[in-house]
Amino acid sequence: MKRFSKILLAAVAASVMAVPMANAQPRPDGSRQVPHRYERQVPPQWQPAPKYKAAPQYKPAPRYKPAPHHWKKGERMSNWRAHAPIRDYGRYGLRKPPAGQQWVKVDNDYVLLGIATGLITSIIAGR
Repeated sequence: MKRFSKILLAAVAASVMAVPMANAQPRPDGSRQVPHRYERQVPPQWQPAPKYKAAPQYKPAPRYKPAPHHWKKGERMSNWRAHAPIRDYGRYGLRKPPAGQQWVKVDNDYVLLGIATGLITSIIAGR
């Protein structure tokens, strides 16, 4: 077994050594050097700088902002559910709303309205 492994190891070593020797064979013209390829060097020619157009200035689309509505006491507010109710009314200096009513901020005004009907009970101008 030892003899077989030595022979096998010697055969592997010989094959490893033979590969570089096979690549080192002389070329047909007798030289061993890698041919040098001459590439024609073309000097860069002056060219005028390209003319770029200035990028168009970004202008945001005009936004439609409706005129502020002046609310009146007793008026019905149809879209009051689109506005978030004010739960921390004490922070804004508002009194606690009675049952069935809530404060809503519309534009810069605080409006107290009935939840079921949407009727405005009180209006306080925002600061």
